[in-house]
Amino acid sequence: MRARNFPGRLLLGLVLMLIAASAMLFLTAIAANNDEIARAEPAEILPQLQEAYEQATEQVDFPVLLPTSVPGLGTEFWLAGLMFANSYGPANEGVTEDSSLHYEFSVDTQDGCGGSGACSSGSIGGEVVTAGTQPIEAIHSYVDDYLNNPDSLPMSAEPMGIVELSGGREGIVVPWVATAQCTEARVYWEQPFGDETYRYYVGIECGDRADVVALANNVIANTEGF
Repeated sequence: MRARNFPGRLLLGLVLMLIAASAMLFLTAIAANNDEIARAEPAEILPQLQEAYEQATEQVDFPVLLPTSVPGLGTEFWLAGLMFANSYGPANEGVTEDSSLHYEFSVDTQDGCGGSGACSSGSIGGEVVTAGTQPIEAIHSYVDDYLNNPDSLPMSAEPMGIVELSGGREGIVVPWVATAQCTEARVYWEQPFGDETYRYYVGIECGDRADVVALANNVIANTEGF
């Protein structure tokens, strides 16, 4: 008659229980992280922005942020998706190729504009910061090139620099320059979240520092979960 190995079976049972408990903790952590991501969203979505917002959230795997008011436009503005479009500067730099890591909207003055220059007043967007993401200063190095060129085209008198945003966040202001047309004045800021960092921006064509900072603060104030 075979002897029963009770200590061995007991040890095996304890090991299986520990594995099961570890798996449950892992799945619980994933669920909690997904819940956090789901909660990072706009507190208010204007009715005319709902469709553009839903299209973006179907494409990207990180929180999409929205304003409730734009300087000079109030609540009378529309958003048009500019997925894969480049708006980081004339050198075609800084665009994230994976569409799940990047979104961008044109801020339009009328419905159906679709980002056309005649009725677009700026843009907003975001991306996941990866190992290949360029520093903001590198993306907008052309601003310094204009400043250092005595024969440069007209540009904002306000310099590129750091600005304090709502909630103690630190942003970087990039002034507009006049190339073939007036570029956007922009504010960028980065938002750590779990194991990732997201970079967001807002831009106003030929905008001044006060307005573009106000727009950034409006987006931050309209976000729940960060």
